[in-house]
Amino acid sequence: MRPRTLAALAAVLALPLTLLSTPVSQAVAVTATASSTEGSGFEASQAADGDGATRWASEEGVDPQWIRLDLGAAGTISGVTLTWEAAYAKSYKIQTSPDGTSWTDVYSTTTGDGGTDQLTLSGSGRYVRMYGTQRGTAYGYSLWEFEVQTSSGGDTTPPSTPGNLRSTATTASSVSLAWNASTDNAGVTGYEVHRGGTLVNTVTGTTFTDTGLTPATAYTYTVKARDAAGNTSPASAPVTATTQQGGGTETLLSQGRPATASSVEGAGFEAAKAVDGDTTGTRWASEEGVDPQWIQADLGANATVSRVKLTWEAAYGKAYKIQTSANGTSWTDVHSTTTGDGGTDDVAVTGSGRFVRVHGTQRGTAYGYSLFELQVYGTAGSGGDTTPPSTPGNLRSTATTASSVSLAWNASTDNAGVTGYDVYRGGTLVNTVTGTTFTDTGLAASTSYTYTVRARDAAGNTSPASNTVTATTQPPTGGGTPVEANGRLRVCGVKLCNENGKQIQLRGMSSHGLQWYSQCLNTASLDALATDWKADVLRISMYIQEDGYETNPRLFTDRVHNLIEQATARGMYAIVDWHMLTPGDPMYNLSRAKTFFTEIAQRHNSKKNLFYEIANEPNGVSWSTVKSYAEQLIPVIRAIDADTPILVGTRAWSSLGVSDGASETEVTGNPVNATNIMYTFHFYAASHGSNYLNTLSRAADRIPMFVTEFGTQTASGGGGNNFGMSQQYLDLMAQKKISWVNWNYSDDGLSGAVFTGGTCPNGPFTGTSRLKEAGVWIRERVRTPDDF
Repeated sequence: MRPRTLAALAAVLALPLTLLSTPVSQAVAVTATASSTEGSGFEASQAADGDGATRWASEEGVDPQWIRLDLGAAGTISGVTLTWEAAYAKSYKIQTSPDGTSWTDVYSTTTGDGGTDQLTLSGSGRYVRMYGTQRGTAYGYSLWEFEVQTSSGGDTTPPSTPGNLRSTATTASSVSLAWNASTDNAGVTGYEVHRGGTLVNTVTGTTFTDTGLTPATAYTYTVKARDAAGNTSPASAPVTATTQQGGGTETLLSQGRPATASSVEGAGFEAAKAVDGDTTGTRWASEEGVDPQWIQADLGANATVSRVKLTWEAAYGKAYKIQTSANGTSWTDVHSTTTGDGGTDDVAVTGSGRFVRVHGTQRGTAYGYSLFELQVYGTAGSGGDTTPPSTPGNLRSTATTASSVSLAWNASTDNAGVTGYDVYRGGTLVNTVTGTTFTDTGLAASTSYTYTVRARDAAGNTSPASNTVTATTQPPTGGGTPVEANGRLRVCGVKLCNENGKQIQLRGMSSHGLQWYSQCLNTASLDALATDWKADVLRISMYIQEDGYETNPRLFTDRVHNLIEQATARGMYAIVDWHMLTPGDPMYNLSRAKTFFTEIAQRHNSKKNLFYEIANEPNGVSWSTVKSYAEQLIPVIRAIDADTPILVGTRAWSSLGVSDGASETEVTGNPVNATNIMYTFHFYAASHGSNYLNTLSRAADRIPMFVTEFGTQTASGGGGNNFGMSQQYLDLMAQKKISWVNWNYSDDGLSGAVFTGGTCPNGPFTGTSRLKEAGVWIRERVRTPDDF
């Protein structure tokens, strides 16, 4: 079922807020039930799983409705957090109960307005209920998350989430599952296995076989751990398995196997992401806009292949083949289609081989090809080594610096011999080494990183993941990367200051629109920007309209998330640019901006290297309109992130009104009512002369200014360069410590793009051999030593 449009937009953008925390309260795991459910996938448990992308939704159009949480034991209730989807409650009560029958009101409102309600309460009980009596919309009631804080004196610490839930075998009537054990402060007593929203069994081990199923049917499972006090963990990642057509047993052969692809969109989208067992989070993505493309899995030995399951992301294959090969060179087609429509393709095939490939010949979208998961099922062959090494033991951090973490672990064993170890930071493979030590470099200071290690043998078999270790890098030392040198920045007076109060100037580059030139932001180009160009800051420009965010909010939000992580890993500051341009009224996108910046702030508010640029170039509207927009959006961000500087666009294409014949006085005389903010100014030196230059100079003496975009060319971003006027601007900005970012770090056809045509995505990006005239000029000035 496709969710309604409004709900779908919210569903892909919302994330859970941080739980309330006080010296006497803590979050607890719960079991959830509800008065009704809109349909499959919207069960009550979805509001208590810690996942802000899933939700409970009640039957539509009916009052009253309720959702109830069982805390597992009685306790003192100190708070409740309700994260509403678009279908919110206008009137509702929060109630507690010792037995789930007799209820006591501890909170009541008739003026609910959706969003997030963080409530401080005083009550007690084992059960907590949200009881809705009047809907705020024509739909039902819907919550992304229903969270309770309690100060119970007993054990209220839930077990950790079961890891790596996977299907290990299927028959026509059964699905076999396995998962990694959870941990608990007092001990795990069992695991609840859920099929869809239904509890089917509770087991003490880490395996289970679900029987009595229907042939050729897909079933989705999650697992929760439970301790002796009744605390339950968050649900595991879901896994979907399809029973066979008839008799026999098939095994998932591809998970964790070596995978390669014809191309990769960028860091974080490697082929290995499609065989890691995560069917909803990580994915492989090819280069955009190019046919054909392929991805293949090496099963390690010849196998009989009976089924291939493809879980497509939005960028799917309309025409593709599934092929097998004994040697990775000669391929046999076992399935072919020209009418692919995305979603999940679960294809029964007949074939054999060591290698299985998906060969796409026609994209279904303007993007590339992207698979959350490529799953190959069948019977493993006996012609090769299929025994994985043992799990690496005692992974530990042996040393940290401000930019590195050193790791060590105990060696694995293997029937034929271990050939290497894959080191993962979070879910990303960062290196493969032959020894039992590794140092991860280029990290951000004062930041926590989580690692696991897998052993690999000559046949490509990989072990289960090691224990997880988390290490935190040292505080900044005053040197190294820009972020190491300066830490979290803030506005002090009319200047930008580092965490030690020193006034500083940042210099860097802006991306072009992520919908057109994301291929220019890859591992090599970002390494070059940080180390060869020595840039302090990357502006991540995400257009809203013009084939941008509005067309696919999830896709573009994920791209921004990824680029923030890329900038962070390289010690650069990152400007998250809400690149509104047409229409010029920021109010047109206010709701979208609130949704987008809420997610960005929720995920990255602990980082020290961000700026939020909330309106690129307002135009065709008054300063009072821009100011009103900022004063409505900034509190939304500040409710989540109190410390990151916010950049406010100015009227008339961020010219302080000059392009419309006004001046900076409309801003200096009526500033935005907010703190730790700066105002943006854009210029193009071949079009904008001394009037613009003098305006910037006067404004910088009165209000904090940041030039988030400029070019040496005309306002179109093309035409001839005026390096003389450009240098006047740079001299002024150096004198007054005004930070700046140049447009643009791409290979588009205009003179303002720094790279010559065809440089992206393969480079080279270092040196000057592939730079246009403007690129050579600006690179030299970005590279000027910083005064940090």
